[in-house]
Amino acid sequence: MEAAEQTKIYQPKPDRRGWFDDECRKALEKKNAAYKKWIDRPISDKRMECGRLRNVVHKVCRNRKRTHMDNRVTNIEEASRTNKSGIHTRRMDH
Repeated sequence: MEAAEQTKIYQPKPDRRGWFDDECRKALEKKNAAYKKWIDRPISDKRMECGRLRNVVHKVCRNRKRTHMDNRVTNIEEASRTNKSGIHTRRMDH
């Protein structure tokens, strides 16, 4: 059994967040890099930069998620109006 577990190839779970794109990922990476710099040498300037980047990440991801959810709602409403059965009753991912 242990040999079988060792030979398994690691496959990360697919990202089901349709709103999380490269722009969100890049902003998050910049914020994480600034955080690591701040942790290495805690200076108030680095802390302020980390906080500013945290706000940027929050804003970018919030806008992407909002746009994605608005598009999903629009698609569901359109499917409901055109009577495409089943589409408007599917569970919406968060």
